[in-house]
Amino acid sequence: MIPEGAIKGPQNERVSGENLWSENPYGLKPAIEKYMRECITLGRELFKIFALGLGLEENYFDNKVNYPIAQLRLLSYPAQDPNKTSTQNLGIGRHCDYECLTILAQDDLSGLQVENLEGNWVEVPPIEGTYVINIGEMLTRWTNGLFKATPHRVVNVTEKNRYSIPFFFATNYDVNIKPLDVCISNQNPSQFEDIKAGDYLLNRLEEIYG
Repeated sequence: MIPEGAIKGPQNERVSGENLWSENPYGLKPAIEKYMRECITLGRELFKIFALGLGLEENYFDNKVNYPIAQLRLLSYPAQDPNKTSTQNLGIGRHCDYECLTILAQDDLSGLQVENLEGNWVEVPPIEGTYVINIGEMLTRWTNGLFKATPHRVVNVTEKNRYSIPFFFATNYDVNIKPLDVCISNQNPSQFEDIKAGDYLLNRLEEIYG
């Protein structure tokens, strides 16, 4: 789902489209649209934190995320047999998100797992009323590998239906995603080629969906 006004410019029509809304439950559309607006605001605030963490001015990213490519997905992971193996219970397999970051609200159900640097899967403890923030591939490219995309998967063994509403936050379509100067050094030379944010997302989606 892409909020009205989140994407601007004719080239961005390639990654935008009309949202399809269910008539039920009543009030779904305004609730989701309000939540998306709040997530966009939160995403912009998180970029201020990233900027300060990189030694940049707090507002460095402001004009790069004022019309972001942003998407919300409503996902359901059915209850699974807890006696089966993790691979049999996969709701979604190992992957990294493509955008800069993912904002995921938490309830009291587990299921999200992240892969650590040793290649082991670690359960993300659900803390109701909090958010999990995942780094995506685009931010990895932008920071020259300093911020690493988070490999993750979903294994629902709670014997309950698990609902997930991830919000994927990128930049404006035409932002040039090239390694930032502050992330390049003799010890860490530039690892990635320049590419527009929108083009990168389209390339990744075409690899998956054709």
